[in-house]
Amino acid sequence: MQRRTRIVWLGIAFVGSAACISSYWGVPGIAGGFPADPSPDFDHPTRRWLPVGTMDRSVVRESSGIVASRRHPGIFWTHSDSLNEPMIFAVTLDGKIVSRVAVEAVNWDWEDIAIDDDGRLYIGDTGNNYGWFHQRTVYRIPEPDPAFAAFQRVAPTATWHFAYSDNRFDAEGLFVRADRAYVVSKHDRGRSRVYRIDSDNGETTAPVEVASIDQIVVTGADVSADGRRLVVCGLSGARRYQLNEIDDGSFDLIPLDSITYPLQSVEACCFDGDAIVLTNEGGRIYRVTEDDFAAGVRFQSPLPEN
Repeated sequence: MQRRTRIVWLGIAFVGSAACISSYWGVPGIAGGFPADPSPDFDHPTRRWLPVGTMDRSVVRESSGIVASRRHPGIFWTHSDSLNEPMIFAVTLDGKIVSRVAVEAVNWDWEDIAIDDDGRLYIGDTGNNYGWFHQRTVYRIPEPDPAFAAFQRVAPTATWHFAYSDNRFDAEGLFVRADRAYVVSKHDRGRSRVYRIDSDNGETTAPVEVASIDQIVVTGADVSADGRRLVVCGLSGARRYQLNEIDDGSFDLIPLDSITYPLQSVEACCFDGDAIVLTNEGGRIYRVTEDDFAAGVRFQSPLPEN
């Protein structure tokens, strides 16, 4: 009887945990995680969640950010997470590592990478899981030429230091629009906040909140090349927004569409034309088409091999 009681309590605990997770992780099949989508899950098509490539984890230990090059078609820049080597890697969709570049900076907790209209790269040392850091940093570097497969080294040409006025937020999303850098905070409950980083004069400034994102724990972000759409990803889903700038420099984010995928450590996303590329901590690369987003596809775990 005691053993049966223990099993029942374990079952209750598991169901309760799943319900709590679904409320803010977006677990497919339970809550969907995206209340802005009014249609029930059975109206959405399903697909198998299959990678298009895998990176060598002995090189890229944990892909934490990704962005598509605007000068070199088919090239994506990625990097590893906290306390790994301060390096960025040029990779292709199939996971092939084309070039390795050392950045003359410290990787305390690199969380995302972004690109501007001139092709310059921005690296967000913005992670703060335990609230240890008062100050966080964004670096700008010139985009290296991935044709040079040999080891390269670059130095930042601009540095933004910032500290939040009301908390020590963890932020895992970074994007650049009209030469301004924006970070997206990560909140396990409630809303994530979008902040503008204004100064690169070497002084520490307070970021300016310009928008908020509800009902998704943001682990990555990117803006389309025309600056009109934003994509954010979480552990089990991604959503696209129409991005309307308001006169005071803040944003009105209008939800467009979303997808869900099996609960896992998806850490990064970026635009690839109209498609979205995502990576997880295991180095797997996924590509989701615009049609998949428009249809609200619910991706499912692949069938186990016989």
